[in-house]
Amino acid sequence: DNEKSIIMTMFNEMKGYMGIGFNTLPLQGAHHDTDLIVAWYDNEPNVIDMWSDSMASGCQEYGTCNKLDSEKGGENDVDLLCGEKTDDGISVTWQRLLNPDDKYDSPIKSGEIEIMWAAT
Repeated sequence: DNEKSIIMTMFNEMKGYMGIGFNTLPLQGAHHDTDLIVAWYDNEPNVIDMWSDSMASGCQEYGTCNKLDSEKGGENDVDLLCGEKTDDGISVTWQRLLNPDDKYDSPIKSGEIEIMWAAT
C-alpha cells in the first residue's frame, strides 16, 4: 500500500549531521547500494534523500559515493516535518512513504531490513 508512511525523529547529542540507511539486502559491513536519509541543523532543520552507490564511477577504490536521489534520476521523497536545536542536541523529524515509487528508495516493510546509523 503506497499510502502508508513512516514518521521518524532523529536526535544527535553531538549536533552534527545524522543519517540512517535502509537496505533490503545484507550490508556486509558497508553501506553499498543503500537508501540514505541525512539530517542536520544549521540555522534551520534540513533533511535530504540520498542513495549510496557501491564502487560507482568517480568513487575511491574501496569507497562509496553518496548522491542525492534527484542527481540519480530519482526524487526527494522525504518531507521535513520539524526540527530543533537545544543545549542537549539537535532533533529533526521527517516523513516518507513506506513503499515509495522510486528505485532509489528501499521499501520499509515487516520482516528483516538492514539499518545503519551514522552521526558526527
